Amino acid sequence: LDVMSGVSTRDLLAAQLARQAFAREVDAMFSDVDLMVIPTSAKTAFTRVEWDELAASGDVVRAFRFSAPYDLTGSPTLVLP
Repeated sequence: LDVMSGVSTRDLLAAQLARQAFAREVDAMFSDVDLMVIPTSAKTAFTRVEWDELAASGDVVRAFRFSAPYDLTGSPTLVLP
């Protein structure tokens, strides 16, 4: 909540519009693509120390760089161990 407290309504609306535009692009891609197989993460599970370091650096997005685009679009996903 603290991180987002400085975000204006205008910025939030702009981000939502950009997310919706991106979701439409991903939907269009799936008219030609039936399935994508991608890794969930670039490595095995982060240790607690690694996760704390990521959080402290503000770079937690790096942990989700393969799955975050589909989280943003609401695309159906399946994660297997």
